[in-house]
Amino acid sequence: MAQVLVVSSAVPSALIVVLLAIEYNSDPEFASQVVLSSMFMSFQ
Repeated sequence: MAQVLVVSSAVPSALIVVLLAIEYNSDPEFASQVVLSSMFMSFQ
């Protein structure tokens, strides 16, 4: 369990969302679009 925590803490937060979408058989493309759009909205 500790190895999983170390690896997941080394991954950028935007990538974790996509990896969780893949893990739970969701739509990783949609997840990456949401992360990208939220990043653009944070700049405004």
